[in-house]
Amino acid sequence: MKHRIRQWLVVVCFVLLRISASAHPVAQGSMEITLKPDHFTVNVRISNEAVFVATAHSTEEPPADFAATCTAHGRYLLGHLTFVADGVTLTGRVETVTVPEDRSAKGFARYELRYDFATVPREIRAAQNLLNEIPFAPGNPWESTFVVTTRPPGLIADGTTLFTHKAPVVILPAAVATAANTPSTATFFREYLAHGFHHILEGWDHLLFITALVLAATRWRELIVIVSVFTVAHTITLVLSVCDLVRLPSRIVEPMIAASIVVIALQNVLRPTAARGRLRMALAFGFGLFHGLGFAGGLLDVMQDLPGLPLGAALGGFSIGVELGHQIVVLPIFGVLLFARKGLADPAARERFSLRILRGGSAFIALAGMFYLAASVRGS
Repeated sequence: MKHRIRQWLVVVCFVLLRISASAHPVAQGSMEITLKPDHFTVNVRISNEAVFVATAHSTEEPPADFAATCTAHGRYLLGHLTFVADGVTLTGRVETVTVPEDRSAKGFARYELRYDFATVPREIRAAQNLLNEIPFAPGNPWESTFVVTTRPPGLIADGTTLFTHKAPVVILPAAVATAANTPSTATFFREYLAHGFHHILEGWDHLLFITALVLAATRWRELIVIVSVFTVAHTITLVLSVCDLVRLPSRIVEPMIAASIVVIALQNVLRPTAARGRLRMALAFGFGLFHGLGFAGGLLDVMQDLPGLPLGAALGGFSIGVELGHQIVVLPIFGVLLFARKGLADPAARERFSLRILRGGSAFIALAGMFYLAASVRGS
């Protein structure tokens, strides 16, 4: 009976991991909202990647060239951005479109949108669902995230800076810009802490990799060492990338992250005795460098204009949020497996149980990694 309970605990642990760890690709951008007596403008800086994704799934006639593609995306922005002033939905128009010279996925297009109002509203509520209708994988849609600023500064309620489909932004045109509503260093830390936490819990590629590492650990010391090695590696490249010292295109980073899942999982299945030791540490560190670049891919645009102290707070908050997300997954899995192993008095039975879990769980992770690898190569 106890043996069956232990088996069910392990199964439930993996099911919960699979439910919570759906892939959730994010396109990042920035918005600057400028208030005038009778209107406001929204200057949107959005990646070419987001433009390409939206265009590829559009029902409109394919644009003739790159400039036409960027122009068409302006209409898409108007259809997926909503501004409500004192309960009245405003109608916007595209004033200007700046076509980027860099036509790769790393480039950024710029749009100026204008919204008119008769009298200065007490508040303007902004919402967006950009790319949400487009699936990255079955049941896993794209989404867009923007860092928002205002002119004059400090008009965003509660100092909120991150604008997502789950987190609308409230602008207070009549407010006086004070320290109370101007984003503080603590605000940046808090928001990016939450952003990092949700980013990792919605990124099944990173979670599959860390789970494959954890499955091979049988003692707390092994767990601490392997997670620390991975953490140091991805923190190094995250910081270097955000500081614009190291960059790699997503067409290289994403397949490498997927390959890391497959390699570690297959090592667990085919060579379980090599799943501990220096080779495993080297693989965790080497692949961790690519995972750090993957984390940074969602931050390069939103952080690039932040000054020194807020940048440090945002980067620190994001990194801590990622680690908290890791621990939400790592500790329950390791705890359940440790409990199950200790319940077996016979060392031989304990070893057989560990090997079954290691190979069975890793086989599932390898298959999931292969699916992700195919998707990332196809999309690169």
